[in-house]
Parts: sequence; C-alpha cells; structure tokens
Amino acid sequence: MPFRIIRNDITKVKADAIVNTANTDPVIGGGTDTAIYRKAGMDQLLEERKKIGTIKPGNVVYTEAFNLDAKYIFHTAGTFWIDGKHGEIDILRSCYSNSLKLAEDLKCKSIAFPLMATGGYGFPRERALEIAIEEISTFWLTNPTLKIDLVVFDERSWLLLKEKFGSIQTFIDKRYVKQEINSEYSQTSGVRKRNVYAETDEDYGTSAKVTDLKIDASFEEIVSHDYQTFQQKLLEYIDMSELKDSEFYYKAHITKQLFSQIRSNVHYKPKKKTAIICGLALELEIDEFIDLLERAGYALTKASKADKIVWHYVTNHNFDIMEINEQLSIQDLPLLY
Repeated sequence: MPFRIIRNDITKVKADAIVNTANTDPVIGGGTDTAIYRKAGMDQLLEERKKIGTIKPGNVVYTEAFNLDAKYIFHTAGTFWIDGKHGEIDILRSCYSNSLKLAEDLKCKSIAFPLMATGGYGFPRERALEIAIEEISTFWLTNPTLKIDLVVFDERSWLLLKEKFGSIQTFIDKRYVKQEINSEYSQTSGVRKRNVYAETDEDYGTSAKVTDLKIDASFEEIVSHDYQTFQQKLLEYIDMSELKDSEFYYKAHITKQLFSQIRSNVHYKPKKKTAIICGLALELEIDEFIDLLERAGYALTKASKADKIVWHYVTNHNFDIMEINEQLSIQDLPLLY
C-alpha cells in the first residue's frame, strides 16, 4: 500500500526518511521536534542541524538519522497559523511538496510525515489534514511508487482522521500515548511533565504552579521557544470545535464583553475559574484541559478539593458546568460562575 494513515509514535516508524517539523533556527522545539531529537541522539543531531543554519519557512533540509530506524531526517520549517490569509497555507503546502521532492531526489523508497503544524504552530487540524492529503495526492501523479505514511499521535487528530477515513491502523495504546504526551511530546522544549497535579494552589485563587517540572534543555533553547499563549490556544480550540463565538461564550457562561477582551488581547491573563470553564465549554480531553490551564499559569492541584472535583468530571467526560457547580456548592466551595 503506497499511502497509509497510521497512529503511532513517528520515532518508532521505519522509513528511509522521517520528516521533522523543525524550527527555522537550529534550536530544539517542542512536540515532534523534541521526540525526534531525543530518539536520534540530541547532541549529535543538534550539532548537524547547527551546521545547516537557518531554514526558510516551507523549505526542507536533511541530516543523518543517527539512532532512528531511517536513513535521513528531513527538517522542514512551517509558520504560525494566524487566519489563513497570511501565506500560512502555501508555506505548509511547500513543507509537504518540498519534502516529497527531496525524497524523490535522494531515491528514497519510503517517507513518514507527522500531521505537520498542528502543534505549536497552531494550524486547525482539519485544514492541515486537507493540505497533507492534497499535496500527497498531487505527488502521486508523477511518483506512485513512494511509500508514504502520515503518522498521527494525539487523540484529537486520531479521532478526526478516524471520522474522515474510517479504519486507521494503530500501533499504540492510550496508556502509551498519555505517558509520552506527558514527557517528550510536551509543548515546551525540554520540559518533562511528571505529574498532572501541582503540589500547591488555592481553590480558584490567583496563585500559579504549572506542574512539577524538570528542565533538561539549555536556557537559550527554553527562552527561544515560541510558546502559544492562553488566548492563542483557546481560539485554536474554538476554531477546531466549529463553535461560533456567541455559541462558545454562551456555553462557557461568560459575557460577550469578557470574550471580546480575551479575543482582542493575545496576552490576556484569565482568572483560574475562567480558564477552567473555557476548557469545560470546549469539552477538552484531560491532557488538553491541563495544557490550556498551564498557558494561563494555573494547574489542577492535589491540595485543592475544588480541583479534584473538576478533575473527576473532565476525566469522566462530563462537562456540565451547572452540575459541577452543584457539587462545589455541596462541598461549600467557590463556584465557577
């Protein structure tokens, strides 16, 4: 089969070329980039990447694959999603088409892509999927023999693909995904999330302790990583949910005025309870829910009974804000709204 959509960890896929969604500069980013560097050998791969220097968005370069089960790692640089009207789509198309052309030039027999630009770059998953399929299909017209794998890892992308294509080959279970997302697939370069709860916080207070973090990247790598803000990630999730703005803020029990403040300020700092009800309104999986809170500077904490109630409801896929408020009221705890 020349083209497969599979659920797997791309660092465990065997192919002549493994495609990496790289930074434009030779630093280690989050998500797929971190995972590939760790599996290939961080120091040796970074050294090779530094020899290449800056990559223009849409272009692709290659290095040796080192410890990966591949011949080459293709490094292609994307761009951040704004609204689809700033050249983002053409750049992502180039990431795919240029990678496929390079595979042809190097006489590769197989290539594996992640669903590019849907992590830190913030592309809507459905649009990114359409671009991937279109570019791969176009390439097939001239080279139908190259074996191509489109590899998805996170649950949201997997469910989207399953809905569109029905049967998808999966080689990993949910426990493995949760474990890996909490480690090398963290959005922050070099940050390993060891606990989903922080140790201390107040019931819906303003104190913030993101998670129990271990920093194993250089200071320069950490501060240079372009991390999405709460507002950017929230708007991405709203776009993916296909909710209208009015539907979202009604469902979240927030005012139009408050939502306008959030939408107009990329660095908007919500109260903790506002961040929580936004995650509930979007019906996020627990890993996504925690990630959204972290972008606002908060965490679900062991010390907070209110946080434990929220945790229970989210992990059981019950996002009824009124029902959660009832439980908080029974426990004589502050309500979400």
